[in-house]
This record gives sequence, C-alpha cells and structure tokens, in this order.
Amino acid sequence: MLYGPANDKLLSAIDCLATGATMTITIRLPEETEAKLKARLEKGDVALSEYVRQAIAEKLEREPASTKPSAYELGKDIFGKYESGRPDLSENAEQILREMFDAKRRG
Repeated sequence: MLYGPANDKLLSAIDCLATGATMTITIRLPEETEAKLKARLEKGDVALSEYVRQAIAEKLEREPASTKPSAYELGKDIFGKYESGRPDLSENAEQILREMFDAKRRG
C-alpha cells in the first residue's frame, strides 16, 4: 500500500488543511510506477502529497491550456464577408423571403 500507517493519513489530511488544498484525488498506479514512487519517497525529502502537488504544478506549467479554437475564431475570417446589403436581414428574414417569393411569382 502506498500510504503509511493511520497517523500518516492524519498528518496528510492536516497538511492539506494547512496548505489550503481543496481537492482530494485517488489514483491507481501500475506496480512499476508505485515501486519507483516508493523508492523516491523513501529518501524522505518530501511527503507523498507534496510530491504529487509539485508534479501536477510542473506539468501544468509545461503544457499550455487547450488551444482548441472557439467557433468565433474558426469563422472570423468569413463573418461579414458576403453581405446582403440589407442591415435588417436577421430581424426581418420572414418578410424579406415573402417579398422575394412574391416577386418571383409575379415575375
């Protein structure tokens, strides 16, 4: 098990409260990764919670947030490119269509 005795869990909870941490996570690690992590933590330099916090912070710094463009960014080059010449088109679409159909029927 990756955790220490019950006292270590209590100290970890106290550590989270003291640092203002608000998120609790549970992860499953492959045995090889768990063994490497245990070996690293046995040096006693840092507690498990702090190690994980640092690793997450480093990864967030390295990788930018999603760069998926918004719908506006995808279409901004064509918005307004093909104007109808009618500033009221969106407000009076039904009336405009009716006028066009009537004109077509008459003509």
